[in-house]
Amino acid sequence: MTKPSSHLRLFVAVYPPAPVAEQLARVAAAVPLAGSNPVPQGQIHLTLQFIGDTPSREVERVMESVDRAAAGIGPFELATHSLVCLPTSGSVRVIAAETSRPGPLLELHKRLALRLAKPATKKRAGDDAEGFLPHVTLRRFASAGAERSGPWPMEEARFSVERLVLVRSTLSAHGAAHHEVGAVTLRA
Repeated sequence: MTKPSSHLRLFVAVYPPAPVAEQLARVAAAVPLAGSNPVPQGQIHLTLQFIGDTPSREVERVMESVDRAAAGIGPFELATHSLVCLPTSGSVRVIAAETSRPGPLLELHKRLALRLAKPATKKRAGDDAEGFLPHVTLRRFASAGAERSGPWPMEEARFSVERLVLVRSTLSAHGAAHHEVGAVTLRA
């Protein structure tokens, strides 16, 4: 079933600066797992909250929710520390750089989940400290069922998180294309 063109597939993300994305792309290229493809450098990000199909008429409301969720939270530092297979159980779908879990990141995720999670997933919003595994996806498997391995050590990548981005993801036969819909600058 094709979704109506009046709907957008949205998520809220943090994008590392270009030099850090380049470093993470090099890490992804070195992962020796057949059947996986690197995420394009311009799409390397940490998803804070997946929103999903959203009527285009609601984009302004969603952007306002992102802005309100960020109120009072200033810039903070994020660091990657190891490569892991995800999900943590079942069929491996991605290789990701697990990140630190600074308080501001966890608070942002909690606020965004409470404001933007769909009703079926909203019940998990209060379980953020336990259920949210912050990570940056670096490789995706073309098909499920890859052999689980890792974690692998990696050179730490650090960067300052200064803005949240509302992203539209458009799926095609060639993969996903990301388009910035709006952004919020973090201010304490």
